Amino acid sequence: RMSEAPILTTTPPPSLVKRRTPNALVEQYANEIVRIAEDYNVAVWDLYRVLGGNEKIKENHANGLVARDYIHYTKNGYELSGALFSEALLEAFYHYAINLSN
Repeated sequence: RMSEAPILTTTPPPSLVKRRTPNALVEQYANEIVRIAEDYNVAVWDLYRVLGGNEKIKENHANGLVARDYIHYTKNGYELSGALFSEALLEAFYHYAINLSN
């Protein structure tokens, strides 16, 4: 049954509107996704906060992770996001396996 399938959600990454204003909607979406995931006991990986939220978007751009439009990420930014996600998923699985064996 599909209702028994595990679900993993992720929040959107931080961004700016018109390259200057923090995208408040993205922050709201991230907060709401986390809240709903907690309410329904669904796993969530909070990319928004992992990348530092809107407070770090300019720093991430300066570090070559965010494209000039401040919405999309560079190759390095997407690779970092993927590596961080993989690391988090493997760590969660490790903790799950440890708890399963106890």
